[in-house]
Amino acid sequence: MVSTLIIDHTTLGRKTIIESLKNFNLEFSEASDGASGLVMIAKTMPDIILLEVNLPDMDGFALLEKIKENANSSRTPVIIISSSSRSEDVEKALKLGAKYYLIKPIDASILLGKILQILGIKEEEVSALCLDKRSSVSENRGENIRAMDDSSGSFSKTASYQKVEVSELKPNMTLGLSVFSQEGSLVYNNGTVLDEDKILKMKQNGIEKVFIKPFA
Repeated sequence: MVSTLIIDHTTLGRKTIIESLKNFNLEFSEASDGASGLVMIAKTMPDIILLEVNLPDMDGFALLEKIKENANSSRTPVIIISSSSRSEDVEKALKLGAKYYLIKPIDASILLGKILQILGIKEEEVSALCLDKRSSVSENRGENIRAMDDSSGSFSKTASYQKVEVSELKPNMTLGLSVFSQEGSLVYNNGTVLDEDKILKMKQNGIEKVFIKPFA
């Protein structure tokens, strides 16, 4: 599953996000203020952080700055969630390193779309991160993402991807999803068969995790 940390001072705000995305293959953790958010980041090392700007103990922008200054979390994508639509707030968030800025009330489809973009999943490749209610998701050596076929709405027989650390990649493994650099440029398309040079290039681009097709 994709580990997602929600930092929001309201229980309703956190539960609304969880409820709206409950059918997708996301694993949620929660924090109600900045201090507990920093603890949860260190504890869970989330793949994505959803950060509400208005927190009781510190300004959300200040927390974002702390996240980006910490070597362990500096590359973790952060989506800012705020009721403010002021252009200066949007600019400030992006300048501090936020990946996206979403204005409340949050549209679940838009939020999911941003998560897919962060993961490097293109709409033409995968329409959604979706739980298969007919069977449990296998946890064989990593987290799996099941791809839903755009035309039929059914699960693709070849669409179970394993999340693997780049340091664990081996030649002849095949990418299940396209890989993008931290700047958002395409590094390799899905279906690329890896070799030592390609693995080295991903390391040089600062890529830490990728999704590969199941081991043979």
